[in-house]
Amino acid sequence: MHSTFGFLCIHFFSSPRVEQNRSWLAMYSDFFLWFRFVSGGFSLQVKGGLSDNFLSLFFKERKMKCIAFAVMVLLLAGCGKEQVETYDVPKEKGAEAPPVKMLAAPLQLGFTADLPAGWTERPGQGMRIVSYAIEGTSIDLYAIKLGMGDLTSNVNRWRGQVDLPEASAEAIAAAAKPLMANGAPVQFVELLNEEADKGILAAIVDRAPMYWYFTAKGSVAELKAHSADMQRFINSIRFE
Repeated sequence: MHSTFGFLCIHFFSSPRVEQNRSWLAMYSDFFLWFRFVSGGFSLQVKGGLSDNFLSLFFKERKMKCIAFAVMVLLLAGCGKEQVETYDVPKEKGAEAPPVKMLAAPLQLGFTADLPAGWTERPGQGMRIVSYAIEGTSIDLYAIKLGMGDLTSNVNRWRGQVDLPEASAEAIAAAAKPLMANGAPVQFVELLNEEADKGILAAIVDRAPMYWYFTAKGSVAELKAHSADMQRFINSIRFE
């Protein structure tokens, strides 16, 4: 760019018509003419004590050539400037991996059993080792394990929970139904309060020194409907 500008200046001042004006320039020692590029263009500045006659004469003869020269310099000054454009390229969204379905580990209960239709095994909470949901009912069925298994005290405790009076040990033993769970003796009882519409089905499995308790609480009608299923479930228990 600078070499091109220098060539134009040499050509301008070496032309025949410029030679005629060298004497004019010598007469005015305080005349300075220079080009300055400003923001991709240029400005022409004149400094000194020039007379009006000289300026009229100088610019009259140079008017057209100066205009052409200025246009040329402006064009050359704009050359080589390329506008840089930036673009935002959206990131490609990677294929999302399908969610991994975790299989629930089987509950470690210490026994297995055949679940009747409509029963669902659920993890226990607190003292409960396991709970069972029976489809279509509000029965609360669960299993716990304790270090005592007295039939009379437990039955009278359950009778109080369903608003039934205490019974004698003889009456309780006579009402209990014996079952077997994998060779272990079981006492199964039905405690139903028809007036209050609530009751308890319970089985005490003698695995001394530990005793397993399977207890179902609910309405009288629901308990009667599922008593047979609960007894079959108890008989199918296989301790590990």
